[in-house]
Amino acid sequence: MKNKSRMKICIFLSSIVLSFQIVYSTNAYLQSENTLIVADRSESSVKIFSINTYKEIGNIKTDEGPNEIAVSNDGKKAVVSNYGIMDYGSTLTVIDLENYLYSKTIDLGEYSRPHGIVFLPDENLLAVTLEGRRSLALVDIDSGGIIRELKTGQDIPHLIVLDEKHQRLFISNIGSGTVSVVELNSFTLLKNIFVGKGAEGIDISPDGKEIWVTSRNENSISIINSKTLKVEKKLKSEGYPVRLKFTPDGKHVLVSNIRSGYASVFDTKKKRMIDFIVVDESDVFVEKKYDISKDTGGKVDIKVSSEKMVDIRLDLLKKGGVALPFSIDIQPDGKNAYISYRNKNFVSIVDLSGRNKWKITGIIQTRGNPDGIAYATNIAAKTIGIDDGDQGIDSYWNNIRPFTEYSRELNAINNDDFVREYESMFLPVFSGKETDFYNNIPGYPERKSFILNYIRSQDENPVFPVNYWFLEFSTRISHVKQEFLIDKPPFIDDRGKFYLKYGRPDKRFIDRGGLRRQELLHKLYNSPEKLQMMRELYNFSQPAADFNVRPNETWYYDRKGIQIVLHFVKDGYYKAVSSLSEALISKTEKNKAWHWMELIKDRYDIAPSLLDAYSNIELFEESISVKMQSSNMRISSHNPHYRVTEIRNRVDQTEREAKRNIEQNINLRYAELNSIDFDTDITQFKSENNKTRIEIVFYILKDDILFDHIIPKEKSLKVEYTYIVQDSEFNTGYKSESVHDFDNSILENIEYEYLISETSFNMTPINSRITCQIKDNTFENYGFKQDKLTINDFSGSKFMLSGLKFYMKPEDEILKNILQESIITDLKVVAYPFRVIKKSKPVFCYFEMYNMLQNRFEVLYDIEIILFRKHNESLMNRIGNIFSQEKERNFGLVYQRQTTENNSKELVSLDFSDVEEGVYLLEIKVTDQIDKSRIKSISKEIRVAK
Repeated sequence: MKNKSRMKICIFLSSIVLSFQIVYSTNAYLQSENTLIVADRSESSVKIFSINTYKEIGNIKTDEGPNEIAVSNDGKKAVVSNYGIMDYGSTLTVIDLENYLYSKTIDLGEYSRPHGIVFLPDENLLAVTLEGRRSLALVDIDSGGIIRELKTGQDIPHLIVLDEKHQRLFISNIGSGTVSVVELNSFTLLKNIFVGKGAEGIDISPDGKEIWVTSRNENSISIINSKTLKVEKKLKSEGYPVRLKFTPDGKHVLVSNIRSGYASVFDTKKKRMIDFIVVDESDVFVEKKYDISKDTGGKVDIKVSSEKMVDIRLDLLKKGGVALPFSIDIQPDGKNAYISYRNKNFVSIVDLSGRNKWKITGIIQTRGNPDGIAYATNIAAKTIGIDDGDQGIDSYWNNIRPFTEYSRELNAINNDDFVREYESMFLPVFSGKETDFYNNIPGYPERKSFILNYIRSQDENPVFPVNYWFLEFSTRISHVKQEFLIDKPPFIDDRGKFYLKYGRPDKRFIDRGGLRRQELLHKLYNSPEKLQMMRELYNFSQPAADFNVRPNETWYYDRKGIQIVLHFVKDGYYKAVSSLSEALISKTEKNKAWHWMELIKDRYDIAPSLLDAYSNIELFEESISVKMQSSNMRISSHNPHYRVTEIRNRVDQTEREAKRNIEQNINLRYAELNSIDFDTDITQFKSENNKTRIEIVFYILKDDILFDHIIPKEKSLKVEYTYIVQDSEFNTGYKSESVHDFDNSILENIEYEYLISETSFNMTPINSRITCQIKDNTFENYGFKQDKLTINDFSGSKFMLSGLKFYMKPEDEILKNILQESIITDLKVVAYPFRVIKKSKPVFCYFEMYNMLQNRFEVLYDIEIILFRKHNESLMNRIGNIFSQEKERNFGLVYQRQTTENNSKELVSLDFSDVEEGVYLLEIKVTDQIDKSRIKSISKEIRVAK
């Protein structure tokens, strides 16, 4: 075969390289998300968005008309007031913010129209305004009951703030234009302060000295002295001000003016407006879902008067081009503000501290009609301090035990408790093969050992003195036991099984079931003519307009590009079902065809497959409506439910395929600790005493550590290297630690993109796994990776070859200072400091041969260097190459050596300057010239680049 590239080769005799030592300590950090909670009036739900990604991570169904949201100070729960829409609402929804799940509904009964809501110092108590009763109520969250009610005598008590300093509550009353002041300890009304018609938005300054209140009908803001309870000043705020919020430093107040379409910024010291926050009239970023670009907002020229600005915005409003600001909330660190826009269905992100101050820097798309919003700080994000062994775990893990304690407890527990408390929690996460193997284990002691070994096998980084997989899985067990436990085998419902397997769903929709209505059928049946058409269409047995639904849930996961939708229906306990239609109590297919559509409409934004079904349903219903306009409508009797059944079957098939493809036990929390990317090159050689020498080269991208973490005051950058080898029973066979100091003054000037370190150790040949870890000592960031490692046995008398290892000549003193130097036959070399083979940097290829004289290599032997080009071939080409056993050979060279000793060492200089860029297989063959059947080869995949 014709050579396509030319490789130059020189040959040297060689000796051997060696290792150094390491030190290790750990203080790991777990991250938890801060969130923005948005009440969606039109969809009767609350959506939870991650502040890290601005993506939706929770979707919780509420009763009609969710309005205001209060978050507890510990960040563990939120409460939503369900105001109602056409009918009076009378419930509160409690949300578990640690897991972004529905917790419970508090039914207030006759105490209707709950709106303003605030947590009291005792975080189990809420103060809630009740517009339907012109009163204020104290609600106990645990019992769900109203403890006390206070009639204020004011119309439409709307919003409420807590004055912790004076232990008072301030309530804005829209209908009366007043602020009610309530003494908290005695729960009595102190006075009503008149501020102006339409008193609505209200907030208290961080120092507790001032209460600012908007009067929307008068376009004004009143400032109340919290000590004297008198209005000290009034400010103009054009455009119907409905909400306001102090910045955490107390220097500014943001006011939403819903009819003008802008939020105004007031200076609290100067008591005047200083800026506007305006959405670009084109609303260009409404189309960019979760976009966080920097130039999507605009700032109005402050020289334009506020009155003129209102006129401008009102003109735009008539044309439908203005986003109307409503609720406001601000991060506790003062970095960003969030403003909901009810008519445009998004929340804007406003920069309060950066170079884009008072500008909108992005949006969070909400789809529905966003009303109240609340920023939630998850204070559960804590440091886990780790001492020796598995001790010292922070209380963040609640009642979860260290693995050593868990192991002792598991071995001591009786068989019945073992089945309930342990076995039932692990069976859902085992693979099919693991389950089959486990079910064939005869005794309980052996089953316990299997579970303990399974826990060890899942530990991706056993270098840490704590098994992070186990800790994460333990939190799942703890949650499952609280939420999904049942009292008979399998002891957890199907929701618990999937929670154990995949963790918290990315989105979760909860439907409490009950009586529903099919909206299109209701519209059709309101017309006698259309009702008669439907009767004829269905042979006088038309689908039911009202229907019943079992309690059900929909969960959505997105794992490595595989999108999974799971449906659970309560039938005794929650069971996984293959189709959401199984939540319908109706048995007839014609009813299912119509009623299934309503269930999809409620959760269309949960997953792409459901959104696609929703689009098809809209087209179907539109076609039915159009045909109903004609008195000559003729459709075959099976057509309506046949069409929807077709849509449903497509959705069910998509969901089944996704479930077949999902991996298990992914996205566990410990993976967040693995933040530094690095590679390793592991080579095996023969050692003394029938052992094998393992040599490891670590390659760390210099940019990942140096430029992000270097501190000018430090003279050197310390990087720790650790590796651990475990046998098939996960016992530690070898562990080593060392520290490499990189001089900062040298690192700043070198051209090499990788930091390199080497180490080696001797091991008895076993099938094992090796885990390598690096850590930078400046910020304590980690990188780790785990591979299977079959340790070769060189102890026999067969002719064998070692692995291949690459070196290069140290080109300058800098390279000598940062890499460990080895001497091979009087030639000084260092580990090759690139992860790819550079065309401009010649490389030495080193390998060893063993037991040559014992295998009659007594005269001469040939060494052949071959380079094969690897291509991204089609499947058919690859199959053809397998059967033909041919490779594209780019270069081949044979040279002879004379046998002088039993073991031999080779150092070959390779020049790739004339080799084309790409991926190659470098193969070395050693053949006895007398007996050609005595032949051995080794190979290594390499990448050649400029």
